[in-house]
Amino acid sequence: MQAPTVPPEFDVDKNSKELDAEYALEAMEYFRLKDSKQLKRIVKIDLQISNPDLTKNVFFVLFDWLYTVRKKFKFGMETWFFACNYTREYILNSRNIAKKKVQLIGITALFIASKFEEIQVPELRDFDYISAHTYSEKQILECEQEIIAAVDWNLNQVSIWTFIGRVSQLAEQFIPKEKYKELKELLMYYICVPNFDFSLFQKYLTLDLALACYWLAAFTLDLPTWHEYFTVHFRKNEKELEQVVLDLFPIFQEIRKKEKLDFHPISLQHKLPKTPTKKDFK
Repeated sequence: MQAPTVPPEFDVDKNSKELDAEYALEAMEYFRLKDSKQLKRIVKIDLQISNPDLTKNVFFVLFDWLYTVRKKFKFGMETWFFACNYTREYILNSRNIAKKKVQLIGITALFIASKFEEIQVPELRDFDYISAHTYSEKQILECEQEIIAAVDWNLNQVSIWTFIGRVSQLAEQFIPKEKYKELKELLMYYICVPNFDFSLFQKYLTLDLALACYWLAAFTLDLPTWHEYFTVHFRKNEKELEQVVLDLFPIFQEIRKKEKLDFHPISLQHKLPKTPTKKDFK
């Protein structure tokens, strides 16, 4: 695996104090390879055919509830992203899942993700308790085995969270300092949004979704939506994101209508930008 060569003027790692800075390019190349394999592995069947009872609104409610649980347990964001990944892959690999089982799948996915990602993991009975004892510990353990089988033990997945740190680090090089904090806060909300639409992960690389989230956040704040830093480090151009952004934007519009969702209060501080068009991509 050969990491790309970055011209000195675009090398953001040379003066970094992070311990793993010297391996950043190799790590990113490794994640991109995993991302490509992950996209090939995911089932491409239409969810409305395989699971007609599971509407998009079901996942709005589920993933927002898991976000609330994440905060109560004080889990990191990556744990929530992993839980969304496991839930999505399990459901896409299954047929005719009863709507009443969806919460069990979600809380079990969070249980698995916490064991993989967190240093301190709540006891199994805590997950039972926070689900209002809707499911027994035995049911959670049985579902755990089903999810692990569905993902074929691929628990160390890539998520939007995997890439957004690098995207933010590069954006910091060209976004004005007085605007960068606002951009980053908004971006932390925007990166959650793709999880609510399974079809996006059936069509696009996770890296492309992360870049599309940045693009929309920058577009919202009237900041540069692209820069040569992205071209050099990700070997992509802005035009490649066009369809990703155009497919992602309607999900933002849907979510803005759901005022009670726990994860998006930051978004309400900003007006949703005008609808992006093909003319906005260079």
